[in-house]
Amino acid sequence: MITPLILLPLIHICSYDIWFYLSHRFWLHHPIWYPRIHVQHHSCISVPVSIPTTKPTAWIQEMRYYHAYVGHPLENIIQGMGICLPIFVGWPWIWTMPLPWITAFIVALLVVNVRGMIRHDARCIPWFQSTQHHLDHHQYPKCNYGEPWLDWMGGTLLVMDINSDQQKKL
Repeated sequence: MITPLILLPLIHICSYDIWFYLSHRFWLHHPIWYPRIHVQHHSCISVPVSIPTTKPTAWIQEMRYYHAYVGHPLENIIQGMGICLPIFVGWPWIWTMPLPWITAFIVALLVVNVRGMIRHDARCIPWFQSTQHHLDHHQYPKCNYGEPWLDWMGGTLLVMDINSDQQKKL
């Protein structure tokens, strides 16, 4: 049986991931909102157009953990709301759990923040595949909006063919 110590943070993290993917894909990359809000995050480093490759380009090598927090204040507020959804949607159930929900919330908050920093720091590529997944989004903004499993389900997962340097969406 899964204990509340594991279950509650996982609920918050999954809620955040789904919210992040949907809001990132359909709101932040919408032609009306992208130039007004999300462009600040994508332009924190100048991104040259380059040939698709699995090796980090020069601009990707400059990406660092603090770029996870560069963005419009509205983006930062709305993107973070997903982690709070279980508190409001499932509050009668969550508040009766033996582990206080605030502890689960803090654990989930730490996990998604550390994970976000890792995914924006090119120095982490050798250790975390998810770093390359997200940095590919910064190079190819029409794909890899969130977690690989959500990108796969949403048809936005970018797969690189190492032999031919071609990209395709799954």
